[in-house]
Amino acid sequence: MEAPAAAEQNPLNTDQSQGQLRRTRGVSELTSRIIALVRFPLPLAVMAVHVFRTKPFTAHGVDYSFDDMPLTHTLLSFVQQFVADFSVPTFFFISGLLFFAGGFSAEIYRRKLKRRARSLLIPYIVWNLLALGYIAAFELLPFKSDIASICGKGFEFTVGDILRGMWVGLRDTNVPFAGTLWFIRELMTVIVLSPLLAWMVRKLRWWPLVAFWAVWAACFVVGSEGYLRFISSALLFFTAGAYFSLNHLDPAPIFVRRWRRALAMFVGLGVVTVTCSESLPAEALRALKALSIPCALVIVFAVAAIWGGTSLRQRLLGQRALSDAIPGIAFFIFAAHGILFFHWKIAMFTLLRPESDAACALTFIATYATLFLLICAVYLLLGRIFPTIQRLLSGRL
Repeated sequence: MEAPAAAEQNPLNTDQSQGQLRRTRGVSELTSRIIALVRFPLPLAVMAVHVFRTKPFTAHGVDYSFDDMPLTHTLLSFVQQFVADFSVPTFFFISGLLFFAGGFSAEIYRRKLKRRARSLLIPYIVWNLLALGYIAAFELLPFKSDIASICGKGFEFTVGDILRGMWVGLRDTNVPFAGTLWFIRELMTVIVLSPLLAWMVRKLRWWPLVAFWAVWAACFVVGSEGYLRFISSALLFFTAGAYFSLNHLDPAPIFVRRWRRALAMFVGLGVVTVTCSESLPAEALRALKALSIPCALVIVFAVAAIWGGTSLRQRLLGQRALSDAIPGIAFFIFAAHGILFFHWKIAMFTLLRPESDAACALTFIATYATLFLLICAVYLLLGRIFPTIQRLLSGRL
């Protein structure tokens, strides 16, 4: 997750009489506030998508399937249809916006590569080693079957398996050991490619966005789970952020002017997807989702812009200590929950043993809330005992 600080800030205004945005370099104060606001709830949305899954599972010998539980199924479907899939594209967009803010040159590229090695590459390696250790720890437990849910095999890894799992991944979905960090992997890839992307935007204007959207939408619709879907998402939304920065366009006022239409389209597509989930083919449902994700990006920015301009936001997030803590804990939640969420869910269902529809829905909510509290507690404890390790794991070296 790109830390949204240290961008050059120049206020931007919208010329309402001509309907054109005055151009400047850097990121406006309002856009910086938006980024400060969304960098915490978006990882929580990612965690919700992973916890509130409709996929059946087994806990304490009971098979949990929620098709015949209308309350639980509605809760899970709501999260999957209205929350899933837009958080990571938003992060890619913000990362592209910030990476190119203030201009781009060979010297800037070298300097930013060095910084990203500390804030992205090192945490990526460390988190994957922790995930590998987490998998290995299950060899010490009497129940080992759940390991298959993580990596598809026990801990019978060769050196080649470990190296491949650190980068390519061991499953068909091509995620690394620390599964959610495929985002960091693809972000590092597009950052390396950023000179080429900058050249394409400068020479071809918005045509690269059209090409990247076509590839991404095609991968999304056919349900590709491999690298092509991941990298196409990174290329599209990172380049979209680059387009705004390199053309000195502030997304905040542009998105605010269009948020009502985006919201209407997003809700409409979501309602159609939920109500027609049994009658439409999977490809059609994913096509509707692919159309709704750009709308969600507009809505996220617009809502944060509208609320972020109030004095309430300044009172809540204006304190330096809290503001400084948010990027670190957001990264920590994003990385840690991908390792823990499945077994934490199994543990909660084993502990609470829900039988009714309402009890299952409440158990999902309790799983999400307690996992959030656990990760926050570990983060704060690390800050007390091992502050250097905390900074390392939160990408703040």
